[in-house]
Amino acid sequence: MSETIEFGVELGLTPIKSTMRMQPDALVFDDNGMFGDRELMFVEAEGKHVGQFISLRADGVMALVESVITDDRALLDHPDAGLEIVPRLIETDENRIDVSVHKWHGVGVDQGNQAAEWGRAVFGRAVRLVRVSEEKPRFVEDNQRLGRVGFSDGYPLLVVS
Repeated sequence: MSETIEFGVELGLTPIKSTMRMQPDALVFDDNGMFGDRELMFVEAEGKHVGQFISLRADGVMALVESVITDDRALLDHPDAGLEIVPRLIETDENRIDVSVHKWHGVGVDQGNQAAEWGRAVFGRAVRLVRVSEEKPRFVEDNQRLGRVGFSDGYPLLVVS
């Protein structure tokens, strides 16, 4: 007796690392993988782990964070903090901050106090929202020839079965 097992295939992206996945009508790919996928992340803003990314495993409140990003802004939503529209800040020396994702240490572009206050309402502590740096990018396996990557765990596109 044979049994048929159907597998659903869903492709989506996560604009803010470790938050709710979204399924847009179309996925757009650029030099960094899927446009907007893990382009943003929340990092700790106080204590001994300043700049360390906040993961869903460590803080379950992230499961309810919804986001959409465009070229010039991010829309953030959470039941406890409401909807916030955060303009994309132009990268300067003043708004680059040290950040880390697992073993990688580099630079993120702080998205300002408006995003940080929204994050405080969600997390109940000081956090910063950072965007991928265009001027000081992260590379796959720290190798420029392999291309850029955002704040994913290491590669611009992961396919899991």
